Amino acid sequence: MIMKTYILENVKINGYVSVCTSKAGNVCKKVCFITENGRVNHAKTALNSSAGYDIINAYKLQKRVSIKYHITKKNNIIIDYVIGV
Repeated sequence: MIMKTYILENVKINGYVSVCTSKAGNVCKKVCFITENGRVNHAKTALNSSAGYDIINAYKLQKRVSIKYHITKKNNIIIDYVIGV
């Protein structure tokens, strides 16, 4: 089964917390962000993705970014990539 991916544009990261670190050393983050239309979302970065570092940079620099994500069978939002950091 091919997972459908989505992209949110012009997203502001409100906060994050570290959840775990993969064997490859990439940090998994729980993220809170606001979309362009003001909707608040919560998501996690993919476990073996470098997106956790991009989340940290976007938050510290207060940059707006685009987020590419997918939704799991349990309706969890998983961030695959952070674009524009």
